[in-house]
Amino acid sequence: MNYQSLNQKYLSDGVVLVKNFINGNLLELANKAIEYCENYPSPFSTKNLNDKSSFFYDYWTYKKNVSIQLLLSDDDLIDKIKKITGSKNLNFFHDHVLVKNERAQITPWHHDRPYYFVDGPNNFSVWITPDSIEEDNSLAFCAGSHKSNNLYVPVNFKDKSSLHSDENLKKLDDEEFRKISSNGILIYNMRPGDAIFFHNKTLHRSLPSSKNKKRRALSLRMLGDNSVLTNICAKNPQPPFEKFGMKITEGAPLIKNGFQNCH
Repeated sequence: MNYQSLNQKYLSDGVVLVKNFINGNLLELANKAIEYCENYPSPFSTKNLNDKSSFFYDYWTYKKNVSIQLLLSDDDLIDKIKKITGSKNLNFFHDHVLVKNERAQITPWHHDRPYYFVDGPNNFSVWITPDSIEEDNSLAFCAGSHKSNNLYVPVNFKDKSSLHSDENLKKLDDEEFRKISSNGILIYNMRPGDAIFFHNKTLHRSLPSSKNKKRRALSLRMLGDNSVLTNICAKNPQPPFEKFGMKITEGAPLIKNGFQNCH
């Protein structure tokens, strides 16, 4: 695995496909992690698994989801993540399981940063699939969009309504999208064990399926070097840590705020 090339691509485009990122036992763990959420959905999950047009998701399950705990305890896996993204220190933010059923709709263009109460120069997701995914049912990314200083208004995926009106957030209208996507759109075919690494300021969307095929993914949301807390986020940020006693002070470091350090 050419880590230098992968890191350069990640830094340049804000997204990189890593072929055969996990295999064998680790791939089975990713599969079991998703199955656990489907069988034992948490209070944060959608509840429409039997609806073929649904987009089921669940998150922040790792405290009960043993398979995710085992993945995060694999030192070689963590070392690869550090080399690909260039982060010397990693904190685990949360897991996010996404199961897109056969006729689920396309999701709007967005970036993850405004949905979260964390900020920093290198926060990202490791989006792993145990399935084969063709371009028509994959993710699409605006190359280099993570370099923009703009934060875009987070929207509800169901009705595209705004989730915040903060003056620091900009509306992603058609004209703005033409500008931010000027470096091109990246879409990937994937095979079991492949992973997409993408910065949480990289604009992306989930594409619709034309082949009546369910798509599953386990996304590990990670916090890199110099991450801090922020109040510039959606009205109900994910996960809702503040509802469980966390005090979010603008610019506060992650130290002693309950995040799991990845050694």
